[in-house]
Amino acid sequence: MATAAKGGGPPSSVAVCGYMALNFLSATCIIWINKLAYNNGFTWATTLTVLHFLATFIGLCLCIMAGQFTHKRLPIRSVLPLCVSFCGFVVFNNLSLQYNTVGTYQLMKVMTTPVIVAIQYLYYSTTLPFNQLLALVPICIGVALATATSVEVNLLGVTFGVAGILSTSLYQIWVKTKQEELKCSSQQLLLYQAPLSMIMLLSVVPAVDDIPTLINFDWATYAGGLVVASCAMAFLVNLSIFLVIGKTSPVSYNVLGHAKLVVILSSGYLAFGEPYTLPNLIGVSLAVFGIISYTHLKMNERKEPIVPTTAEIEQRDEKLVQFLSMAGPESEIDPEVAMEILAANEWDVGKAWEQLRGPDQAMQSETPERLPGINPEDQRQTWEEQMSLDYARRMQAQEYGPLQTSPMANTSGGERLIASPMEEFAQQQHWTSPLQRQEDEALRQAIENSKKTASAGGDASGSTSEAACISDDSVDHMDVEVMQSQEAAYNRARSNEFLTGPSPSALSSQSQVSDAERVERETQRLRAMVDRETRQVQDQEYLESLKMDRKREEEKQKRDEEISDAAAKYVILKSSMKRKREGLPPEPEKGTAGRVEVAARLFNGKRVQRAFLDSEPVSVLYDWMDSELFHDHDRAAAAATAEEEDHGQEFTEADLNYHLVSRMPRRVFDKRDITMKDAGIENQMVLAAERIR
Repeated sequence: MATAAKGGGPPSSVAVCGYMALNFLSATCIIWINKLAYNNGFTWATTLTVLHFLATFIGLCLCIMAGQFTHKRLPIRSVLPLCVSFCGFVVFNNLSLQYNTVGTYQLMKVMTTPVIVAIQYLYYSTTLPFNQLLALVPICIGVALATATSVEVNLLGVTFGVAGILSTSLYQIWVKTKQEELKCSSQQLLLYQAPLSMIMLLSVVPAVDDIPTLINFDWATYAGGLVVASCAMAFLVNLSIFLVIGKTSPVSYNVLGHAKLVVILSSGYLAFGEPYTLPNLIGVSLAVFGIISYTHLKMNERKEPIVPTTAEIEQRDEKLVQFLSMAGPESEIDPEVAMEILAANEWDVGKAWEQLRGPDQAMQSETPERLPGINPEDQRQTWEEQMSLDYARRMQAQEYGPLQTSPMANTSGGERLIASPMEEFAQQQHWTSPLQRQEDEALRQAIENSKKTASAGGDASGSTSEAACISDDSVDHMDVEVMQSQEAAYNRARSNEFLTGPSPSALSSQSQVSDAERVERETQRLRAMVDRETRQVQDQEYLESLKMDRKREEEKQKRDEEISDAAAKYVILKSSMKRKREGLPPEPEKGTAGRVEVAARLFNGKRVQRAFLDSEPVSVLYDWMDSELFHDHDRAAAAATAEEEDHGQEFTEADLNYHLVSRMPRRVFDKRDITMKDAGIENQMVLAAERIR
């Protein structure tokens, strides 16, 4: 078994030639062995195919035990299409041979090559160079002339033939693409395909093979030995098919198949004296010419490189990011204009920013003018708190009722301790709550009762009956000075009760109040106390909400700054990718010496392809991949935006942290300063972008 060189490098031309030689020899040998087995009595073709895959599976298991390759878990759902296409390839080709003439069968098999080219172009965006397409024309025409003797057409035969062409084409294409999609080697993929295809074909065996005669077959005969030899050779055939297609392409494998057929036909004409006609000779000549031309073109393919970014460009990119971040995401400054402004100011970000804003432009905002010596951020927070407090005060005014002057507003007995800014503001504005007004009214009534009681007690020393008969007219004739002194006494009593508690005279007067009035006043006092405590809790919650609002505002500002910075970096990255794409050297003409064509898989599985010169450094290949990865993400984001869908995360420089690797055998191309030729990058090589973890 051909194995990759240590180090995981890509297969050299010698290795590819070895794979093709292995396929050529094993396929030729198995044809003759199968023919001998068929002539000696083993006529069950589908059963023989099942045995071939059983032998292939056993051989691969032995290779794992010998350490030739490691087993990799693959999703069976992804391998099933490959298995189904192979079963279709076996069944439909056998039915095509059964219902068509040999000439029609061979002619339809030739159509596999153009069908593969068409499918690759339509569904995988893979195109062959024009000169290689021209080389395929004489191959197909030549093989058709050399093999198609008598052509007869019928509907059923054509149907089976077309189905066989499609299944064969898909099978060969998927042998290539599944290795890249599943990131596995030829052996690892074949380890899954062989047993699954064997199980599927077992369900077909009863319909196409004669089971009773198969059961009675004597395996100890010469034919049984040939079957065992055929199974051993099938292991090499199947493995070499996967190796050749995996290292080259389905089209190249088809050309190899045509070459095998031409060699077999030519050997029959020359060595065994088989009859031939002029169209046969012309066909063989055309096919040989096309095969040589195609091989020559494939051997002369090459690749190309890219200009790396300089340290000066990186520094300017950083300054441009800083400049655009200062402008903010809403500024919509064109990056090219920003670069011109920076260049005009010798890449001084401060000077460029002053030029952009202008000398007389001032910051426009709804915040008050800044005070000297005060941190602008602290002033802004104070201003926001003041605005929020004004709103809370308006809500408090609605809760407390209309403003009115409290009887205690002008007292001279000191100042009350204030529990919160809202209570302080309420006192300054002389607000009173309904409960407080009820307390004031109850106290006023108590003082009035006290006055009446004191007046009645003074007259009692003269005559009890006269005190009882005092009328309201006596109050009308009271001196004005007495009324003023009573009002002053009331004010002092009210103030003293508020600051130091009720006075003794007030207590003695209150003792005259009925129990119902005392209960009512106590209830009102408790309600007022609960109300004040409730307001204190509300004030505390309000202050906490202010802190939370400030914290949310800071987080929002931080997010906005991050978004602005990310947007600026994205603009710079986009400009850098544009320069990289525009800085790529043009693709060399087909047929140019040193031209190589490289295919690469992006992170999302999309395949891209481009031609380079093998004298260019590997860094050119990375610049090309950088621009392809960015523009693929940019196109996907634009499509998602048009569909009003979330396109996921933005493309960042972290997405450019990857290696270019080849599969089967694996090799990492991380030396960017050497040429592609020295790195071992060959024509038609398929690479993949692999993130660095």
